[in-house]
Amino acid sequence: MKTIKAARVFAAGLMLLALTACNSPQVRTVVVEETMDAGRMEVENVYDNEEKADKGYRRYLGFSNTNALVVLEKKEQKTSLQLMDYKTGKMQSVMPAGAFGEISGASLLNAGRDVLIEAVRGDSTDIGVMNLASRRVRWVASYKTQDILTYGSAAKGQGKPAYVVREGDSLLLCVLEPEDLTFETLDLRSAIPAYVQPYLENASVESAFLMGERQLVALVSDGTRAYVLLKNLEEEVEPVILGISARKVSAGSEKIYYINEEGSLCSFDLATNTQSTIAAHVEDFCLSQSSGRLAYSVREGTAVRIFMRDVFKGRGILVDIRADVRGFLLNTEGNKIWIQHAETSKTGKRTQMTTVLEFAE
Repeated sequence: MKTIKAARVFAAGLMLLALTACNSPQVRTVVVEETMDAGRMEVENVYDNEEKADKGYRRYLGFSNTNALVVLEKKEQKTSLQLMDYKTGKMQSVMPAGAFGEISGASLLNAGRDVLIEAVRGDSTDIGVMNLASRRVRWVASYKTQDILTYGSAAKGQGKPAYVVREGDSLLLCVLEPEDLTFETLDLRSAIPAYVQPYLENASVESAFLMGERQLVALVSDGTRAYVLLKNLEEEVEPVILGISARKVSAGSEKIYYINEEGSLCSFDLATNTQSTIAAHVEDFCLSQSSGRLAYSVREGTAVRIFMRDVFKGRGILVDIRADVRGFLLNTEGNKIWIQHAETSKTGKRTQMTTVLEFAE
């Protein structure tokens, strides 16, 4: 069990932002013991597929609502969107290569029914949403690329995608409502304290999204360390700044999840202003789109141990051990996990693989 002291967690962020005239935010810290079940989660089926050796770049966005893997594939400077049958490895194109210009980012929306697309066309970036069933794209916004400080596709979990955009002397938060695909624009200069604004403008904003109606979550970096900035835009309260390592932040069920500077996977409850430690020595994590299950990895030598945790029951179960893990994703229900990894034969040949484990409920 490891205790994280709130004062230490916030000190680095407060010093970085030079908050000399402000009081430190008050956060209660609760430590959750790492209780691991002795058994393993029951695996019903395993599907292994060798990745093609074609030159190019492939990024897996996650599972669609029909449990196909959604893949962003780039070849010869042109990007396409593909659906992969995880059982066979067969690919089906849903967006031809180069159809919408250069795709700078993409992410899943609405439990995998839609894909958020950011397409660079000249000096502008157009924001579109593709419905995977109809293959139709609805373009919902366009910004000058140089004015976008952060992209909505970087947001993870249940938060609403948001773009931080510079418009003249204004600093705007443009929030996408995923259900009806409308944008709401908020002026950050009037919503957040003045001492935070220069940091949002000058630092690298890795991601930003809105939880609930007015809870801004932003992951910002000074090039060395990353910090989570939390600000309720409706209340006259100081922002909360959480010091973390330069890795992602995800949202679900009124909580945000992140890895702190000590390598511990943590959650922060927005309703109770409480921080909890879930597990130590965590390399990566992901959250099911229903936010019911959490998967995270712990490295031990060359092996990577992958655990699953029921968010509501709070128990961690070992589900897989393998080497050379490059990434993993959960489906909406959390009963399937995709793992990207490499296997080395006795002759030294390395093969890139994808594996999907299906769990019995």
